[in-house]
Amino acid sequence: LHVFTEDFDDSGSLDIVLSKMYKKELVPLRGKECSSEQMPFISKKFPTYKEFSESSLTDIYTVEKLDKALHHSIYSLSSIYLENNNESFSIKKLPIEAQFFPILDMEIYDFDGDKNLDVICAGNIFETEPETPRYDSGKGLLLFGDGKGNFKGSPKMKDNGIFLFGQVNEMEMILLGSKKIPTLIIGNNNAPVQFYALRK
Repeated sequence: LHVFTEDFDDSGSLDIVLSKMYKKELVPLRGKECSSEQMPFISKKFPTYKEFSESSLTDIYTVEKLDKALHHSIYSLSSIYLENNNESFSIKKLPIEAQFFPILDMEIYDFDGDKNLDVICAGNIFETEPETPRYDSGKGLLLFGDGKGNFKGSPKMKDNGIFLFGQVNEMEMILLGSKKIPTLIIGNNNAPVQFYALRK
């Protein structure tokens, strides 16, 4: 995924262009309608959707403008675990179940009592642009750690014991009451707060 920032339409304000590689060329990630709403010159330069769809990023924005633009790129969107090795970090991808949804928050705790830290992940993003489906496949995920930086998870609720189906923005673990029961408080956007108490 590439992002370019420059005043592409000479309007005096910066424009943002998202791009990806397709057949060894950078092409726009957003469609003609959204792109031309931001920069009307695109509709004049490419009157039809077909013309726009067959154009590369340089066809649309010119080499000169793209060379001047601030350009950043990312080559992996995986959710990962970074292990601190004192002088360096090693990267491990989280299990496939953790790649199904955007992780917006996580809570670390020994949930199964084996003295190894585990992780509860949650997320979802409902407010997306009309041309982008919402990211809503997250139902909460409990990843069991082995103490060596490896995690195993299951998408099944019976294995997790949780069902975090909303747009979870924040989670916090507290010790509830005189018995100090570990309890997870889940803050959902525009929805009720959820509570999960850890049962032995």
